[in-house]
Amino acid sequence: MSATLVWSVNANGERYIVQVAKDSTFNSNLVLFVGEYRNNQIVVRNVIPGQIYYWRVKAFGQVGESEYSDVYSFQSGIPLAPVLNSPPHATYNVTLTPVFTWFKTNAATSYGFQLATTVQFYDTSIIIDQTIMDTTLVVTTPLTPNKNHFWRVSAINIYGASFWPTGFGFKTTSATDIEREEIPTEFSLNQNHPNPFNPVTQIRYTLPQLTNVTLKIYDILGREVKILVNSEQPAGAYRLEWNGTNNFGTQVSSGIYIYRINVAGKFIKSNKMILLK
Repeated sequence: MSATLVWSVNANGERYIVQVAKDSTFNSNLVLFVGEYRNNQIVVRNVIPGQIYYWRVKAFGQVGESEYSDVYSFQSGIPLAPVLNSPPHATYNVTLTPVFTWFKTNAATSYGFQLATTVQFYDTSIIIDQTIMDTTLVVTTPLTPNKNHFWRVSAINIYGASFWPTGFGFKTTSATDIEREEIPTEFSLNQNHPNPFNPVTQIRYTLPQLTNVTLKIYDILGREVKILVNSEQPAGAYRLEWNGTNNFGTQVSSGIYIYRINVAGKFIKSNKMILLK
């Protein structure tokens, strides 16, 4: 097992001295000492899983040498932070019951998940904070409509937890269930209204049972423009809005677009709509 240490380049430094030890005094248990080093990163090999290491750097050159840097530490064996997947960053009209997914991290045995209403993840703004074993989390209690949310995930194993990566942000749809008391008897996808539109239109659909739903918008060439829904939803009648933006929040151009619903392969339907600006 190895660890890579990286430090900022010193403007007057031509070379560096690097020390790595098992104690913060560097008086004993020195595991690495490198002088005349010309790079600003170094790989420490054969580190022991679970062991805490301490390291520091000194720069020197023609004008003299610096003091040692502050002492930093790391614990080997802690997994890297996961790469977030969905909902993507800076998306709009995300369903009120989204499915969060991220990519598996090597050496992780579980993951810490947080969902908040502020980008700083203040304690008072965190609405979900839990540890799970999988790389998917399904929200069952609907989120607040038309509101910004932020989410992040850390990887965990017996040696500790990774740092929190920069969170992804999204805004929930203003959609609400329109007939919760009366359960629909069939799948349907209605024509959007208004059509043509500029820049907002409404799309309605019905589900007679709990199922996985994807609803996406494509341009006339079949390229994906926007993911409106990608989650499990209970039976009911739904109404949501598209405000003429793509998955990155950028306004799209005028033209013909296709919106397509796929209900777990049980019901697939597409309709055309026209955006005029």
